[in-house]
Amino acid sequence: MENTLPKNRTRVLILWDQDFPSLVLANHLEKKGFDIRPVTRMSDIKSFLQPGQVVLVDEKFIESFFQKNQSLDRQPVIVLIGPQKPDLVRKALQQGASDFISKPVDLDLAEARIRIQIQLLETTQALEISRQRYELALEGTSDGIWD
Repeated sequence: MENTLPKNRTRVLILWDQDFPSLVLANHLEKKGFDIRPVTRMSDIKSFLQPGQVVLVDEKFIESFFQKNQSLDRQPVIVLIGPQKPDLVRKALQQGASDFISKPVDLDLAEARIRIQIQLLETTQALEISRQRYELALEGTSDGIWD
């Protein structure tokens, strides 16, 4: 897997309680070129949350995060969940999480999952731009288009 990121490093917002697995993951991602923004209080999340960034949410914040951020249109959210908690995984995915990472964290797997969410976001954005261009081209022509 390629370890380079575009010149604009991808920002990863981590909502955590500064436990050891999250700290190790943050350090690993930073070494891989990600721009890490740790947040430890739910009240600070709005000031750091930006479109186009991946958000990692520790299991302790899952419910309050999704209650306070219900309009996360296309915002990749990955939850960090302890072992043997399938009900919590299911609930997080139903509330809008894009994926989950189990604790103890496999650093390479976590990085791969984050990169997949970035690629999915970039592909979705490119598709939307293409759709808008197609729509403009269609409006600018008097000819019809048939499938």
